[in-house]
Amino acid sequence: TKGGKAVTNKMSAVEKLRRERENGAKDRVKRREELAAKGLLYDPSSHEEPEHPEPSYRVNVSVRKMILCYEISVHKIPVQMINVEMTDTTISVDTLKYTKKFVLKKTHPDGIKCEPDGLAEISPKNQG
Repeated sequence: TKGGKAVTNKMSAVEKLRRERENGAKDRVKRREELAAKGLLYDPSSHEEPEHPEPSYRVNVSVRKMILCYEISVHKIPVQMINVEMTDTTISVDTLKYTKKFVLKKTHPDGIKCEPDGLAEISPKNQG
């Protein structure tokens, strides 16, 4: 009958689309494997990015005055949210308590050793 033929044509069209989709998927998998073998496929899991960025900083050393000064710029972050830890050879600053998260871990330049208890001040600097 006329209606049965239309259903058969519709079914064959659906089957045709299904086969094309399956073949396309197989072709995409094959292409992806070829690119991976050549090292041209981007793999986000292999891309290493620091968990938290470093803030901008500057180090000043005054040998004559025996002062080591770190100027670290973290804008609009309250002083209470800044965590500073010092050892005799390293400094660690983070703002993990705040929404803007920065982490800075550095060794002192030129092998300088400082007293960890000698942390003089942490103060906000007003920019005018």
